[in-house]
Amino acid sequence: MGGWSFGVHLLRGLVGIWVATALDECSHGLVFFGRWHQGTWRRALI
Repeated sequence: MGGWSFGVHLLRGLVGIWVATALDECSHGLVFFGRWHQGTWRRALI
């Protein structure tokens, strides 16, 4: 969805798709860091 928005809708082409991908990876990284920092993952039973 983000790649289409940046690439087609905003007429940025391939660069827009790469920007959308980079923003997606950064947002996933921030969420992962927040979960890691909270430490709740340590109490999960496997």
